[in-house]
Amino acid sequence: MAEFMQYDYANLFRYAHTVAVVTPLDDLSAENTYGVSESGDRYYNIHSVREVKALTYFKNENEYGDTFTLAEECGVLSDGTLVMLEDCWPMQKGDTYLVFLCKSGFGYPISVSGCNGKFDLTHLDLNCRQHSKVLLNALLELNLLTEKSVQQAGDVLQEAASAMPIYWPEDEEHIAKETDIEWETFELYTRWTDKSYPLTLKRGTDEDGVIYRYLQTMMR
Repeated sequence: MAEFMQYDYANLFRYAHTVAVVTPLDDLSAENTYGVSESGDRYYNIHSVREVKALTYFKNENEYGDTFTLAEECGVLSDGTLVMLEDCWPMQKGDTYLVFLCKSGFGYPISVSGCNGKFDLTHLDLNCRQHSKVLLNALLELNLLTEKSVQQAGDVLQEAASAMPIYWPEDEEHIAKETDIEWETFELYTRWTDKSYPLTLKRGTDEDGVIYRYLQTMMR
């Protein structure tokens, strides 16, 4: 468990020395995990070191090449136990990620503020709900959405990206209220997104006006 500063998209891009779309060239393993005791049952500052291929750069102050090494704040113990931050899943070999990287104490760049600086583009709908607004703004500002996605959603994209998260209790009253709303549904993809995992954006209206929903987050 840990606490991290939370960045919006603009400050995340400003703070990162590298912003890129990457794909891991290796698997997460005990061999590339560090910070584990020799006995294998204790760990401190556990992290893994991963080799990635850069598919495209949006910011590259350190002038990384076609491939480079980064660190992730997660690891695997010798018995196969996965150690990670809550809702911050490790990168999978062959999948594609948008990363915002900064300096770390591990000798390699690392994503800014845990999951705040790492997004799964292969599985858009599996990203951390806490950073849903950052993700949508990043997809728009970096022109990562497919042309078809942009055309179909139109102005709804900018409206949703400007909306603010609201508290929506998961009780019977609000579950029933959500069911009663007539939602317009838009499926958003990047060129790397698996067809089964788009970012599903919904737009509807209730007694208080327009409401949006994506990554299980309500926005208004």
